[in-house]
Amino acid sequence: MSDTPKLFINGDPGAVIFGNLRDYCRTWKNQQEVTVRGRHYLQEDSPCEIGQTIVAWLASIANRQSRGMQAHKPPQVIPRISASQFSASFGRHTS
Repeated sequence: MSDTPKLFINGDPGAVIFGNLRDYCRTWKNQQEVTVRGRHYLQEDSPCEIGQTIVAWLASIANRQSRGMQAHKPPQVIPRISASQFSASFGRHTS
């Protein structure tokens, strides 16, 4: 499993991730788990709690990185190119 920080937002009572699937999700490394009220669409049932949790989780990652603990490399950014540049790279021309 990856060392990438993960946030598992569990729903109570939940409707999608429960039982063995929830137990499996809990085995992932470098993961923080929170439980919010909700069934299927947790972001609609507990939007404020989820938003506050994400803000706190991101702050904790930044805090760990500033102390030199488990720095996580951000994903590589793929540069945007125009349609004509894309077509030119394949030998095609756009009008």
